[in-house]
Amino acid sequence: MPRLARRAGQWLVAGVLALAGVGVAVLKPLGVDHWNWLAVVVLAVAAVAAVVGKLTLARMEREDKHRDETRQVVSSGALREGRVRVGELSDPTVLGVHRAVTPHGTSLEGAAGDEAELLEGVPVYVPRDRHEEVVAALKPGAFVLLVGDSAAGKSRLAFEATREVLGKHRLFVPEPQALAAVINEAATERRALLWLDDLERFLTGDNSLNVTMLDRLLNHPDKHRRVVIATLRLQEQHLLDSTPDSDRGLDENRRRVLAMATRIHIERTFTPTELNRAQHRDQDPRIAEALSHTDDYGLAEYLAAGPQLLRRWHDGRAASTNPRGAALVTAAVECRRAGFLSPLPRAMLTELHTYYLPTGKRARPEAPDKAWAWATQPWRHTTALLEPLDADPDHVTVFDYIVDHTQRTTPPSEPPPEHLIHIALTHATATDTTLIGHQARRTGRYPLASIAYTQALTHHTSPEHPDTLTSRNNRANVMRALGRLEEAETEHSSVLETQSRILGPEHPDTLISRNNRARVLYDLGRLEEAETEHSSVLETRTRILGPEHPDTLISRNNLASVMRALGRQEEISG
Repeated sequence: MPRLARRAGQWLVAGVLALAGVGVAVLKPLGVDHWNWLAVVVLAVAAVAAVVGKLTLARMEREDKHRDETRQVVSSGALREGRVRVGELSDPTVLGVHRAVTPHGTSLEGAAGDEAELLEGVPVYVPRDRHEEVVAALKPGAFVLLVGDSAAGKSRLAFEATREVLGKHRLFVPEPQALAAVINEAATERRALLWLDDLERFLTGDNSLNVTMLDRLLNHPDKHRRVVIATLRLQEQHLLDSTPDSDRGLDENRRRVLAMATRIHIERTFTPTELNRAQHRDQDPRIAEALSHTDDYGLAEYLAAGPQLLRRWHDGRAASTNPRGAALVTAAVECRRAGFLSPLPRAMLTELHTYYLPTGKRARPEAPDKAWAWATQPWRHTTALLEPLDADPDHVTVFDYIVDHTQRTTPPSEPPPEHLIHIALTHATATDTTLIGHQARRTGRYPLASIAYTQALTHHTSPEHPDTLTSRNNRANVMRALGRLEEAETEHSSVLETQSRILGPEHPDTLISRNNRARVLYDLGRLEEAETEHSSVLETRTRILGPEHPDTLISRNNLASVMRALGRQEEISG
């Protein structure tokens, strides 16, 4: 029995005995010598108390068990078990800040004393022009999102700003699978900072960040000073914002979450004012070397060895260098482009990389062990192209700078090859499977998207779980895109019935399903039914969201399309 429940039982027994003692103490001075009736009363009270106590103990045991389970998840899925204050953290690399490159002609092994201590840590901070804006935004109840290219300095700016004003806050840095439990724990603190580096990792899956979570954490009286700070690469923001208006249900949750954030853009290149600040800090040899390259690169970009590692990857493709190692990296980058955001299994990259090996008589790829050693070797004490996880060396992450560069420079007409996606799906979690489906759908590869969404359904165990319904909705939308209209209408109708029963007819998810079904009815030529459905959705959204909300405007546009098809143009203009 949990400790709290045991104590409650002891308190209950003590209470009953105290009641009997009080009765004796009160009646004895009055000359009452017969205790039979008092015994009956005490026994009756004890019986009632036993029943109430049993129910109370059972409830307390459940609460204790839930609390213990939450703490276990937090302990295993949050930085330092969620027991560190912002001001106590001195090493920002544990929060996603890139390690800095050592200057040419310098090595940590050869350094001593003050020089060695200097090079072991991160470079001195160069305040950005947006620093004060970020500090001002970190108010109680704030959700601040720093957006910019990889290695622009987003995480370092977030670290320095939060240390300046939130030093006493308890710091929560969750892994995606522990997000819900960590938020529940953070919501018990008066001062809490939730740190979400690479926000896209937290926006899909069973524990994905949603408006309800943010409300529970942030919407409290001012005496509760809870804050969320997050970072997001610019290319990922473009992907999250790229869903067409007609398909907004696909990323509805993410859209709502992003709408709550105060977005602050961080430029990759430093302004003249920022460079001037850096020049006053060039006693750090890493700053001094980076300053000599600012004509071509951002200061933080160079310090993180982004350009250097990009060149290392490109140079490694040559047949005479490290073609197998470079092919492993290429496979990892393509998996990320396909939507696979979780750490990448080595087994999957080993299977995929052969498609990227050079061909011809001169192509003599190095041995696999040498290829992995080259790809996972940190370059000049910064990071590696493929970084093994400390807790699970069988999985790696790919340096986000080269993913960012590839996303920016590869045209949409050159998506990852189909065979790669099929293999990636065999290794993907439910979250990654869904993300792969989203990415395939964005690029018009509907058969691949259908396969991904269908596979996502195999990961869900409850037929009425919101994620199951979302996967079915996604698959139905792809059926419509493929021209399988009857199937799409049947699936949308089934999802709609379940959502109406569980969530209610006016829940946002239910309205999205009604809108999706109405679009299929339009395609089927069932215009009167489509008009009725769009009209009803429009009325509900206007009443709940207001006439100028984006979702309301989408419904108005959809209804206008149906009326135009019915030949009632005069009603549209009216």
